[in-house]
Amino acid sequence: GETVLVNQGWIPKNYVDDETGKVGEEMIKKLGIGSVDIVGVVAPTEFPGQFTPSNMPEKRKFFWLDIAEMKRICDAPRNAWFIDRVESDKAPSNYAYPAPRPIESYMNFKVNPYTHIGYSATWYGLCLTGIAVTRFRFLK
Repeated sequence: GETVLVNQGWIPKNYVDDETGKVGEEMIKKLGIGSVDIVGVVAPTEFPGQFTPSNMPEKRKFFWLDIAEMKRICDAPRNAWFIDRVESDKAPSNYAYPAPRPIESYMNFKVNPYTHIGYSATWYGLCLTGIAVTRFRFLK
C-alpha cells in the first residue's frame, strides 16, 4: 500500500495537547478507529507570507503547509501523497470536528478579471493624475 497524509481540517485548540501537539484521547474516541472514506484534493506545498509566523514542527503546529516537513515528522516516505479532505455528500462526517474545507473554496481565486480591471483603472488614473500635475507644475 501507499502512504497518504490527509489534512482532515481544523480542530479547536482544546482538543490538542500543548506539549506534544498530538490530538487528545477525547478526539480519538469521537472519531473512532477503522476504515473511512475520504474525498479530497491533492494539496500543493504552501509558501509563507511576509507576516506568517514560523511553523513549530516540534509541537506539530503549522501555520502554512510545509509538506516536506510534515512527511518528515510522520516518518512518511518522500513520495507519499498529501490530500486536503473536503466536504462531500459521498463521504459525510458525523462530527463537527475536524472541519474540512468546502470544495467551493478551491474555486475562489484571489485574483479574478474584476480585480484586474480595478487595478488597471487605479494605475491608469494615477498615471493621468501624475501627467496632469507634472504639466501643471513645470509648464506654467
